[in-house]
Amino acid sequence: MGVACLLGCKEELCMAIRWELSVKFLEQGNIFFFYKPKKGVEEVKEFEDVGRFYFVLDPYGEKQIRFVVMGQKKMPSVTDGHERAWGFIEKVGGRGFMVSSKQKVVSVSGNARPVGEGLYAILHHIDHTHLVYVLELPRKLGEVQKAFNIERQANYIFIIKHPNTPLPPGALLPSSKGEPKNENFIKEFGTRKYIPVNPPSLLDYEGAMVFMIGVNDELAKLGIQVNKDIETEGSADIFQELKMSKKRHPIEPLMKGTWK
Repeated sequence: MGVACLLGCKEELCMAIRWELSVKFLEQGNIFFFYKPKKGVEEVKEFEDVGRFYFVLDPYGEKQIRFVVMGQKKMPSVTDGHERAWGFIEKVGGRGFMVSSKQKVVSVSGNARPVGEGLYAILHHIDHTHLVYVLELPRKLGEVQKAFNIERQANYIFIIKHPNTPLPPGALLPSSKGEPKNENFIKEFGTRKYIPVNPPSLLDYEGAMVFMIGVNDELAKLGIQVNKDIETEGSADIFQELKMSKKRHPIEPLMKGTWK
């Protein structure tokens, strides 16, 4: 049986692929989860106090960071194997939560709460793509992770929508953004309404609508074997990669799984 390790750029993770399963890595990197309180809410005490829920894909190499807002404010469940959730690319590039001005560096989102950190891959499998991740923090899932359907490891069918395809019921984009009309983006679809996220550069268009369908198969059933290091508050990548401040962004949801 032929097995190859395709993640030599990051020692914490080794994913071995059984070639007969026709799985191909398209992209790998860090994944971060966080939420923001509703306007006027200073301290989140329950899910109803949450205004927005995001995940961030931070690919290895010189590729751009992508901020993905989830419409239902949670990931799709992977327990029943068919729950769907939609999201859209809110922001591409930048320096995470910080931007530079001539006077100082200021926070774009001073009230965001980190709630998860891990490693992800976008995979091509037969005629579709998967988004899979393995969580590194928190070390033990808490009530916050359960509220957002953040799992220790998860597997989703990953799809992107043609801009001319009607939005699903209740799926609204911010008034300041429309879906991308770029010719290079649109020509990838041909006559199709939905396509796999292949190439992953389709995620580099702000406003692009994505769909995820929870898959209840474990990663091992795709032929993926995962080994990861144990992360701590001191070694967490989220603060460095997204320019987050522990003083401005409460870490209790990330480290303890509790609301803040």
